[in-house]
Amino acid sequence: MIDNQNNQDNKNNPPTITNLDSKPIQIYQQDITPGAVTQPALVAGGNQKGDLYYGMDGIRFSRLAIGTNNQFLTVSSGVPKWSTLATCLAYDTSTQTFTTGVPANITFNSNTYDPSSLHSTTTNTERILIPYPGIYLVTAFFRWNDNATGYRILDLYNKAGTLIFQSIGSLDSGGRCSHLVSIHYYSTVANDYIYLQAVQASGGNLTGIPGYNPLFNLSLVLKT
Repeated sequence: MIDNQNNQDNKNNPPTITNLDSKPIQIYQQDITPGAVTQPALVAGGNQKGDLYYGMDGIRFSRLAIGTNNQFLTVSSGVPKWSTLATCLAYDTSTQTFTTGVPANITFNSNTYDPSSLHSTTTNTERILIPYPGIYLVTAFFRWNDNATGYRILDLYNKAGTLIFQSIGSLDSGGRCSHLVSIHYYSTVANDYIYLQAVQASGGNLTGIPGYNPLFNLSLVLKT
């Protein structure tokens, strides 16, 4: 049996409860017409599949619309925010030639994966973009063609032209030399980029060895 008097009292003087933050919340009652019950939206703008809701001040809620593929949840200014996954793996199928004693950028004409368009295979193909500040894992591989003369160097630079890392390769008795780099890079600016530069001193032109595609990888570890 429904107590209409109590219902009316609750409508005129809604009871107050306290949430975990000791902030008052009033509970309002509304008359319901049979057959007219609909699910209310938590916030203005309605509900969509996959939306997230978060507290604003202990009483109100706000809605974060569902993100898109390859996004992950972060926090910005104290509230949740979607960020784009920053990762790619580029490689090159051509045979690049390097003049003795002349540093040259290594270019990459293909991508194994690049969900956030960090590397172009047609423009500035030596670069991998860094969309926002953070700590990134950078890996690279380059194999020189066999030659027993001189030195081999692989350098990693950022957009400002700052040398981040240098790999000085050692020649074995057959003149073989490879570079395998794996480092953490802390980028402090948005829209940064990194690129690789190679130099050799064989006394003549030298190429990468066919069949050993140069690789260049970037993966976000921690967004700052």
